[in-house]
Amino acid sequence: MAGIAMMVASGAFLTTNDALMKYLATDLPVGQIVFLRGFPVMAALAIIAWRADGWAELRVNSWRVQLLSAGLFTASLFIFVSSLPLMPLADAIVLIYTSPILVMALAPLLLKERVGWRRWLAAGVGFAGVALLTRPSGAADWVYLLPLGVALLLALRDVLMRHIAGTETATSLVFVGNVMTMVLALPTLLFGWAPLTPLHYLLMALSGVFFAIAQVLMVECFRHAEAAVVVPFRYTSVLWAVVLGWLVWNQHPDGWGFLGIALVVGGGFVVARREARARTQNRGGEGA
Repeated sequence: MAGIAMMVASGAFLTTNDALMKYLATDLPVGQIVFLRGFPVMAALAIIAWRADGWAELRVNSWRVQLLSAGLFTASLFIFVSSLPLMPLADAIVLIYTSPILVMALAPLLLKERVGWRRWLAAGVGFAGVALLTRPSGAADWVYLLPLGVALLLALRDVLMRHIAGTETATSLVFVGNVMTMVLALPTLLFGWAPLTPLHYLLMALSGVFFAIAQVLMVECFRHAEAAVVVPFRYTSVLWAVVLGWLVWNQHPDGWGFLGIALVVGGGFVVARREARARTQNRGGEGA
């Protein structure tokens, strides 16, 4: 129960962070948001590392892997924040949660893993949901390709994480990724800087702290429960997104959109649960 509670809380913090970023992105340039939010993230990570295992939590064992992971994270962050003002929060988040399905699709190519027909069927259901959400002739548009691109980048990062499991700490990965985002965001400040209000500073600080807490909770939940148990609860983020989108922006999917969300969550739920169970039982190479 502790592990499940941590995963649900992680989703709540992460979705609230996304909602804050969406609100900020309507007033401020993306580069400015990414750069300034990096400071509270760094402060939160420093406190987390100090309370855990000291500076050893930030130790880097492979700079090549860390920089590649940071590059994928940075690209996904810039694209995601850019997409938030252009579409409902729930739609953006549910499209990002196609990443487990994309990991499964990439596994035979990049990891030489065998994927069984049940997972392929679940992936097909998930992609049908994406088609309903992004329907080009309906209300959706090319903008919906942005969170799908984010999902692909995160899927590639997840594949990379499988190769370095146990060699790099989660705190160090988030720390290096955050430093890279700040460095790459800095030059963009020359092309646009919007005046900040006290509310902007407050929301930026809350966003950074919520993001850091969400990442740590997501790691800690696996210390209290098996991956197969907690991973499916990651999809509670979609429910948080629907609620926040309705309360704050009065945005909610239409009937087809809700059906698409259900298919994406259902397909991703099955894929995530089966892959987590396979890893837990050390049967990563078997078909499902």
